[in-house]
Amino acid sequence: MAALTHDNPIIQEAYAELQRFYADDETREKIREVRRFVRDYEIGMGASRADGLAEGKAEGKVDFLILFLTRRFGSVSQEVQDKLRSIKDVERLDCLAEFAFGCDSLEEFTASM
Repeated sequence: MAALTHDNPIIQEAYAELQRFYADDETREKIREVRRFVRDYEIGMGASRADGLAEGKAEGKVDFLILFLTRRFGSVSQEVQDKLRSIKDVERLDCLAEFAFGCDSLEEFTASM
């Protein structure tokens, strides 16, 4: 680092200021707290993003199921739509979609939910 600071007075000044920060225990601890906060925030945002993607995927599958059932059997009651929208498990929705292709009636489908 000394080689980099040798030719540039701005970098020399910034490096000296950084050294002063790290020399002070209280400031060093504050820097660590900020770094932990930023790390935890980024981890939390990543988890939220993943949750949002999964929720969006489930909503898309529900919309498809309602459309498919409507085209195949006619009107789908609000009660059945609400029950489908309450399902958040994507794998369960996939199973229901497969079943919807082979079942003989809307009543048979709703009984499987």
